[in-house]
Amino acid sequence: MKYNREEQVKNFFEEIAKLQRLIFSRKDAFLTKHKLSRPQMVVMYFLSEGGSKSIKDIAEIMNISSSAATQMIEGLVRNGFLERVVHPTDRRSVQISISKVGKKKFDEFKIQLLRQMQNLLATLSDPEIDLLMKIPEKIRQQLGHTKVRNN
Repeated sequence: MKYNREEQVKNFFEEIAKLQRLIFSRKDAFLTKHKLSRPQMVVMYFLSEGGSKSIKDIAEIMNISSSAATQMIEGLVRNGFLERVVHPTDRRSVQISISKVGKKKFDEFKIQLLRQMQNLLATLSDPEIDLLMKIPEKIRQQLGHTKVRNN
């Protein structure tokens, strides 16, 4: 069956959406087990990769208000996943960092996710995986070259 370009693009994004829902459902099982939300895991990822940040920095990355970020962070601090660090010379400045417990939990999450992804891709050949890796890169390059227009 031959598709026109518009149908191909539509089908591609429908398949990506289906795949994303399946992957998220597997991630969500881990998150539910550890009483974490997706946004909380994003914060933990951000802090594990980028080090300590202010609440304002976290709010900007998450595209939420500082008060919403504070509430989300409070739960993670209460559960021992994050910690507040007062700046040594400016006591008004508080940085948020991932705790040892949080780092361990985040590392468990990454390992479990990697295993799931390996299982999902087990039926693909090496050349298919190579091609699969090239496609998102080409799309990201196109997004980088395309300016967003406000209509």
